[in-house]
Amino acid sequence: EGKHPGYVSSIKILEPKEENEDKHRALLITYKVDANHETLHGRSKTEYKTMPLMAVQEDGSMSFATSKDADHASYLKQRIMQLGVPESMLEDVALEDLEGTPVYFTVGKRGKYINVIEVCTRDDEVLPTAEHVNNLI
Repeated sequence: EGKHPGYVSSIKILEPKEENEDKHRALLITYKVDANHETLHGRSKTEYKTMPLMAVQEDGSMSFATSKDADHASYLKQRIMQLGVPESMLEDVALEDLEGTPVYFTVGKRGKYINVIEVCTRDDEVLPTAEHVNNLI
């Protein structure tokens, strides 16, 4: 538990298994503690962010399938912005652009699990730039 200096070591989308009733995809973000940390060097923590489902409305427009999907989108947007992506660039960032992002990540116990509860960039280090177009939501 606590706040740790690290970086995003991996970020990927997990597809649901065909036999699952729940068809939500998930964004898996793995943070790794810096190699020069005295005691926790090399340890990692992966967080799971549910990606929202979209639905086509009668008028042809897209919206979130449920209010819970709107919540999922909000949590996902919040985390991506905490990784240093401005709101204006959310639809223009590719997942691989976020790998290597230097961060401080805080883990803590919520309920019976230890989770990543906060992430912020380390302003003293250079962040990756978004070069690809890839809509995360």
